Amino acid sequence: MRSATPSINRHLVRELAFVLALKLVVLTALWWGFVHEQQVSVDGQAAASQLLGASHKSATTEE
Repeated sequence: MRSATPSINRHLVRELAFVLALKLVVLTALWWGFVHEQQVSVDGQAAASQLLGASHKSATTEE
């Protein structure tokens, strides 16, 4: 019975590798089809106020 275990393990590893590779291909295709051309413009001042919170806003308005 011990001799069958490595065969099953190899089959399982091969099957999992195939499923992961297929998932990677599908996710890449979805990204390429829907996301790859999207652009996001970021305003530096707005990003800073979001990251630093209200304390940064009050400090900049008091100056």
